[in-house]
Amino acid sequence: MLLILQHLPSMTVTEDIALLSLVKDGHHDAFKVLYDRYAGALIQFAYSKTGDTEDAKDAVQEVFIWLWQHKNQLQFNHNQLSIEAYLKTAVKNKILNLIDKKLRQQNYSDAAMQQFLSEIPSDHSVNAKELQAIIQLEINAMPAKMREIFELSRDNGYSNKQIAGKLDLSEQTVKNQLQHAKQRLKLKLSHYLASSLF
Repeated sequence: MLLILQHLPSMTVTEDIALLSLVKDGHHDAFKVLYDRYAGALIQFAYSKTGDTEDAKDAVQEVFIWLWQHKNQLQFNHNQLSIEAYLKTAVKNKILNLIDKKLRQQNYSDAAMQQFLSEIPSDHSVNAKELQAIIQLEINAMPAKMREIFELSRDNGYSNKQIAGKLDLSEQTVKNQLQHAKQRLKLKLSHYLASSLF
């Protein structure tokens, strides 16, 4: 039994409210109890969504680091608090941030998308064909000029300069249109992945 909890006879380590109150007061031992109680299950939860052990551990670690750093700002309701639900929501948000980061890094190319899809566990709820269909629907919904620029870049591998010359546009216009197109896809994919993950 932790020394700090031995001096609190009205509280036990099974009471999340007591633990969170101690954490808020800066007690490292209570924070360790909280971590030991939930970290393992949260890592398993994160792994079930990412399929990557390191990503899962990183997401959970970042949540607990944030929790400790912002302990003085914690607000909780003694009648409704569920630390497990709170931490799980925080881990979900970290996973979404990871997805967003991967999507930005991969720049939405077909090859990158296939790589991203291959990293999702085979039993995951994300359906590759459905995702590709959603991507194509979003491309089809783009304004005509934006779609033409995007497809010349993605399908034909044209550089911004080549597209500008072919369509009689400035390179900056081409660059702006491509950025807008990718932002549209990013938003659509984020919404789809968020709903399919959770």
